[in-house]
Amino acid sequence: MPSLHCSLRVSAAAPAAKTPKVFPARQRSGPAVKTNPQSVALISGGRSMSHAGLDARSRRAATALNDLGVHAGDRVGLLMWNDFSYFEATRATAMLGAVNVPLNWHLTPAEIAGTLEHSGARVVVAHSGLLGNDLVSACRSAKLVSVPTPDVIRSAYRVPESASPSGVPIWADWIDQYPEWTHDPAQPGSTMFYTSGSTGRPKGVSRAAAPPEAIAEAAERSVQAWGLSGDSVRAVLTGPLYHSAPNAYSMLVLRGGGLLVLQP
Repeated sequence: MPSLHCSLRVSAAAPAAKTPKVFPARQRSGPAVKTNPQSVALISGGRSMSHAGLDARSRRAATALNDLGVHAGDRVGLLMWNDFSYFEATRATAMLGAVNVPLNWHLTPAEIAGTLEHSGARVVVAHSGLLGNDLVSACRSAKLVSVPTPDVIRSAYRVPESASPSGVPIWADWIDQYPEWTHDPAQPGSTMFYTSGSTGRPKGVSRAAAPPEAIAEAAERSVQAWGLSGDSVRAVLTGPLYHSAPNAYSMLVLRGGGLLVLQP
């Protein structure tokens, strides 16, 4: 039997490994420090919100959601177009150690109902323009909070002006009744995205909990690596926030102290 011969040809030497950058301890302990809290964080149409304003409203939202029964580990569904309230609700759930569940507003009411049931969401925060009778029924397994649809979004999607369902709290008025949340969760909240369901039903993707210091360091490394640090950064969000990539990129821009312009 003829012998078998195998050789490995190396064309060039492997590059030397780079020494990983080590961030100071103060950058691993929490959110990035904004150089100017009054600088603009969000723009949508003719509206704007500062970093300080976003933080204050998110803290009020955290207290409101907690009063509604949201605690560490609970799930909160987000059924909204790209809007300020999306970021307020996302940050609020993180402050409580809860999990936000972005909902694809292209899904049918039956698919949204299935996602809510599967995720076990206790609360759903939704734009009024998305809350037809079928969707209100789809959200019946959770407590519902309505966000009036801004004019710039109604115009972009040709959505008629619609009132919030009767008896449902109105986001801005509701959170303004509460003081700012001042507690730190033992474990920061997270986001559970759902797949598109191309091979069956959508599947929730949940990550195992990591130490808070590791989460903060990973986020800070991303901010630095992508050049998103500082209030001179300007970014335009063109993708939907229910999608993981636009969502993550947007949160990092705000974490770094930059300005995010929202496309509906």
